[in-house]
Amino acid sequence: MIALHGVDFIYAPIGSNGLPVEMRNLPPKSVAITIDNDEMIYTYNKTRMTKDHIRQVSWLDLPDRLRPISPLEAQRNTIGMSIAMDRFLAQFYGEGATPSSVLETDQAMSKDAAEVLRDTWEDAHYKRRRPAVLTNGLKWKPVTTSAADMQMLEHREAIVRDIARTYRVPLHLINGTGGDSQTYQNIESAGINFVRFTLLPYMRRLEDALSEMLPIDQRVRFNADEFQRADLGTRVRAQQSMIMSGTLTPNEARAMENREPYDGGDQFVLGVAGAPMAGVEGGDLPTLGTDKEPPL
Repeated sequence: MIALHGVDFIYAPIGSNGLPVEMRNLPPKSVAITIDNDEMIYTYNKTRMTKDHIRQVSWLDLPDRLRPISPLEAQRNTIGMSIAMDRFLAQFYGEGATPSSVLETDQAMSKDAAEVLRDTWEDAHYKRRRPAVLTNGLKWKPVTTSAADMQMLEHREAIVRDIARTYRVPLHLINGTGGDSQTYQNIESAGINFVRFTLLPYMRRLEDALSEMLPIDQRVRFNADEFQRADLGTRVRAQQSMIMSGTLTPNEARAMENREPYDGGDQFVLGVAGAPMAGVEGGDLPTLGTDKEPPL
């Protein structure tokens, strides 16, 4: 919603206990913004609201402008150019104004002779690969895509890159071309960068807006671990290190992989070279920071 309209309005009426009764999004186009005594007033369905009841999450704020702009508005000239080029190319190739080849000669030729030559050539070579016999100085030349047409196609790819750059979307996610090749080794890093530079700005704005409506000791946080999920071997090695260092319990690591817990897996363990492992039956070392019974 933020990237489409440039703004998202979160409505949260306050109850008698001072906490929000509900939270819901309002249609951005249905909310009017005005200023009254240096205070932002939001009007929705003839109801006037202040920042006590509504939060405005913006994509890009400009000076002397109450309503933020969206990526579509920021790139309206680029998008309009792309639409115009698509219409031109569709009309150009749809009408078929450019022939596939040309038969030319230096000798004079009547209209009837030219039509007979054209029809004869088409009957002999259309959807066939028969050898051609040319006489009396006749020459055949294919009509290929001109340099201007090739530049137009390259320009269309540049427009796609500009729009993807505005939304901060990597080209490989939209099957775009142009210096953004991906391999197996760097695809994980590309996923992390997508979360960090594309999703995180939107997530932080929504987290801050929602957290402002909650009690002071509560915060909203989005979990983006699935977007940054590594391959199986990397996850196993990381979880093994965290278990051996006493950071995770075995059952917590199993929960990350959607596996069932097992008895005794809620105890923290510590791997010490040359010593028994804590938390395992028969070990001499105490468990780390845990009670005898696992927490509920």
